[in-house]
Amino acid sequence: MNKEHGFDWTFDQYQRYAVAQAALEFFFKEENPLVLDVGGISPNRRGDDFWFPVRKIARGESWVLDVKYVKEQGFIQGDAVQLPVRDNRFDMVMALDVIEHIPSAKRKGMMEELCRVSRDLVLISAPENTKEVKEAEAMLLEQVWKLYRIIHVQLEEHRRYGLPGTGEISGILKSSGFFEADFSYGSLESWMFIQSLKHSFLFRPDLQAIHEMIDWFAAQRLGEAELSPPFIRHFWIASKKREEAHLKAGVKWIQIQLKRTNEKSPEDRQKKLERLRVFSRELTRAFFPEKVTAVVLAESGGEKLRDCLMHLLSQEVYFDLEVSVWNIEGNPDIESMMKTLFPQVTYLSWEANNPRGLREQMLELFCQLKGDYILFLGEEVLLPRDEVTRFYGKMREGSEALLFVPENQCVFMRRDIFSREHWDEKIVQRKIQKMKKKDILSALCECFKQIKVR
Repeated sequence: MNKEHGFDWTFDQYQRYAVAQAALEFFFKEENPLVLDVGGISPNRRGDDFWFPVRKIARGESWVLDVKYVKEQGFIQGDAVQLPVRDNRFDMVMALDVIEHIPSAKRKGMMEELCRVSRDLVLISAPENTKEVKEAEAMLLEQVWKLYRIIHVQLEEHRRYGLPGTGEISGILKSSGFFEADFSYGSLESWMFIQSLKHSFLFRPDLQAIHEMIDWFAAQRLGEAELSPPFIRHFWIASKKREEAHLKAGVKWIQIQLKRTNEKSPEDRQKKLERLRVFSRELTRAFFPEKVTAVVLAESGGEKLRDCLMHLLSQEVYFDLEVSVWNIEGNPDIESMMKTLFPQVTYLSWEANNPRGLREQMLELFCQLKGDYILFLGEEVLLPRDEVTRFYGKMREGSEALLFVPENQCVFMRRDIFSREHWDEKIVQRKIQKMKKKDILSALCECFKQIKVR
């Protein structure tokens, strides 16, 4: 299972599939079993795509079944209560943390369907039906409600449908002609701590690195402590062809594998430290958000400028956005319009005949702006609602200090490239003859295009 950069798993999802991977290794050894993962679609961290976790652990062919349709080879659209699959089709059928989202009256039918389509093994997991787990889930429900005034859908379904009991699941498996063995796994204390921490950063797409780091760090710490009560999760392993003693032997072997911790090389330790440095930086940014300043280069004003500012002020952002108008022609109508319609927007005016040098005047202007990043655009540019966020994300993910968007005539740059050590006054003076929008944009690009992030 992948523990390196690009960690797709949530930590409790990683726990569940670690058990599934160990079960495949013990019961199927060197075979390549055909596996069905019921309810096995997982959204990515941004929520704009999906992936199949079973493909990270299964050596052989694997299929995923879910209610929601996705266009992917090896996917079956269907309901777990009535599987559109023939009898004895798969070597192993698993449903990890699915049954608690099924109304209690339909659970027996779902279990019987899992048994029907399996020719050998069935693996099921669900939250423990204990007082401690119910109290922990109620606490997290309340936390999400108080922080965001929304209901956590999955936890609310647990409460509404009720968590399945150990005896309930075991009884259904046995009545279907299966031998079974069961065990608990996953520290409730760890689960509560990690979930509470992660919930503090929900609904911030720009902070997905924090979620990934928390999940990765927790997954690195899985070990013997996860096999100590109180537990968050229960597992059932059942088979129509393997005796109960064999299943229990498999459970003991799986538990031993889950306890193991491997020594890491110095290179691995260095990677961990680098991840933690990234985490520290992202955590700081979460509490002290960066700021972007959008500078509109205005000449004529009027409807063009008004519409441009309306688009900027309605941007969907996850950082502080400051909007400024730079009156590059000294047009008095622009100043009057800003005072009347947009008093919240910073107003700057270029003094073309000012005896001070170009560098000094620009630095003075930029001292009035607060952004860590500066966006220049013309007054005729109408940006989509998420465009500034897109620029910001692209700049943060890359190594360049400047981003030029020719189709929109925009320049997005880091503020620190305006420091005196980076400023070449001769280049700017040579490029700017008349202070027009296109001249400013091209001059800035020419001046800064070679500069990398320090």
